[in-house]
Amino acid sequence: MKTTFFFLTLAVLVSSCVSSIMTTSIPGGKLPIPISPVSSLIDSADEHIGHSPEDMKFFFCERCAYQCIEKKKNLFSCDHPICRCTFEDIL
Repeated sequence: MKTTFFFLTLAVLVSSCVSSIMTTSIPGGKLPIPISPVSSLIDSADEHIGHSPEDMKFFFCERCAYQCIEKKKNLFSCDHPICRCTFEDIL
């Protein structure tokens, strides 16, 4: 009885540690796909905000600009699903 309880306790601890390690090493459960920047002025961490209908492009680009400003960067481009900020800091 003690052996079974010890084994189950150990199994739960190991599985929770593995789960914690997996979530911190691979955020979102997806493998990161490296995207090379189009220009040297583009921030290496281009943001993929998500798809937006064509009539919502204005709101999408507004959100894109807001996210660049939060990172203290200038807006480089707002191409429908991809928001790109520059390397330059806002003065």
